[in-house]
Amino acid sequence: MCHQDIKLLNDKRIAELFGVSESWVRVQRYNRRHGLSHELNIDPVMIGSMPRYRHEDVIAWIDSLSPANDSRQDNKHGELK
Repeated sequence: MCHQDIKLLNDKRIAELFGVSESWVRVQRYNRRHGLSHELNIDPVMIGSMPRYRHEDVIAWIDSLSPANDSRQDNKHGELK
């Protein structure tokens, strides 16, 4: 992968994608770093003091949350019932 293909997302964009607050994202990152209970298992890329998340890491994490054969799916195209 070329460095030009890398897309980085900030806390605000992650929060928008997940439908949560920016503070939830920050708390999850803090908890993960300190060995506390957390849901968000994505390592940020730190640019100075600014955490950013690789788009492909976010997609992989989302994919890991849902089973491949979700019983709510109506067909092979992933349309929900």
